[in-house]
Amino acid sequence: MQTLLPKLHWVDDLHFTVGDTNFYVAELRDARSRKNRLALFKWRWMVEVYDRLIRGLEPENIVELGIREGGSTAFLAAVALPKKIVAVDLDPTPNRALASHIETRGLAEIVKPYYGVDQADRERIEEILQQEYGLDPLDLVVDDASHLLEQTRCSFNILFPRLRIGGIYVIEDWPWKHVPGRVVRGDLTIFLFELLMACTFMEGLIDSIEIDRNMIRLRRGELPVDRDSFDISECYDDHARALLELLGSGGLATAGQHYEPGTLEI
Repeated sequence: MQTLLPKLHWVDDLHFTVGDTNFYVAELRDARSRKNRLALFKWRWMVEVYDRLIRGLEPENIVELGIREGGSTAFLAAVALPKKIVAVDLDPTPNRALASHIETRGLAEIVKPYYGVDQADRERIEEILQQEYGLDPLDLVVDDASHLLEQTRCSFNILFPRLRIGGIYVIEDWPWKHVPGRVVRGDLTIFLFELLMACTFMEGLIDSIEIDRNMIRLRRGELPVDRDSFDISECYDDHARALLELLGSGGLATAGQHYEPGTLEI
């Protein structure tokens, strides 16, 4: 039987509530959360995607990379009603609005923010996971942190193996470095390509991949993987590696130079 989760109610296109908590979709980079209103740096459609995802998944153990103004962490906690959500951020300064929300709502044992943590710091991330979850699997991971290739890949190698079968891994803002006519070197398109290749070549690792204009959502498959040694770069063949090298060097799409179908030889 499904859990009766709180409903999301839109007041207007920028403001919504979950229960008695007020949120707003922050369109300006200098927007700030307040004690009585928490900011999410997402579009409305993204909030609605998360709402549907959570109602289908009903995640109990959640990890979020990237706290910023704290609204996303509070939103996931309010909608999912998880047993625990761990959130980490590179900024060492705790967010006051989120801290106030946790205190006033009595969420200290459920919402666990960690500040001054690099998402690529394997030792620290694993220490936090062990402390908060032990060997319990994760249901949902949301990466809305650096949006940089190596950091995102490192976090994935740490966290994806800890997802339960059917768990969801979300990567936000994958196309942020794209500009018309070219691809910037080192962007997350390369990582997206890796995920697609792993889904193809490593049967059972990834059940499905959903891609839209700002989010990647992966569902964990049944294939067992080793938590300590898993590396996405070992999950595809040499042909895919050659294509990745071209993509990473700008060989597939660079300013003023475009790949023509039928001309690539590997």
